[in-house]
Amino acid sequence: CEHVSEGCTNCYAESINRRLGTGRDFKPGHLVREGRAGDVSVFLDEEMLTQPLRWRRPRMIFVCSMTDLFGSWVPDDVIDQVFAVMALAPQHTFQVLTKRPERARAYLSHDDGFGRWGYIEHHARHLAKVPTGKTLAVYGEGNLPNVWLGTSVEDQATADERIPHLLAAPAAVRFLSAEPLLGPLDLTRW
Repeated sequence: CEHVSEGCTNCYAESINRRLGTGRDFKPGHLVREGRAGDVSVFLDEEMLTQPLRWRRPRMIFVCSMTDLFGSWVPDDVIDQVFAVMALAPQHTFQVLTKRPERARAYLSHDDGFGRWGYIEHHARHLAKVPTGKTLAVYGEGNLPNVWLGTSVEDQATADERIPHLLAAPAAVRFLSAEPLLGPLDLTRW
């Protein structure tokens, strides 16, 4: 991940990453400045990714709790696969929290003729091992009712910047996380 605002200063995920992960800070551009941009690559562990498909009892799942699914370093193809799993697991509730709701809005609103759901269905077919031509039991083309899209707001400035993007993003459920709260926050406007 990379810091995007003052709310990232004491990031819990960065602290855990220093102790148990790569040992690297999440400072913006630090890998590029240090000539180590190639040291970190984004990958999906398909076994971990598809775990919710094997859980029968409904669960609340915090998606990408150690990073931001909508960070610039995450390719659309990876996001498509995450959404494919969420579409295939309607028994679960998925919380997707981002400090980058403008990217979430752009991603979820994207339509190039094939449409965002075409890409998601393609990945869902692969993950569920459904052959082409067979009906796929993925519900909804549009908002997934089991996906909650949220953004972090740490003060009035970030609320005013991020909330309009969150509200404009296609989502069945939207939420805010005011953590860490670094200054006064008035949400009456929203």
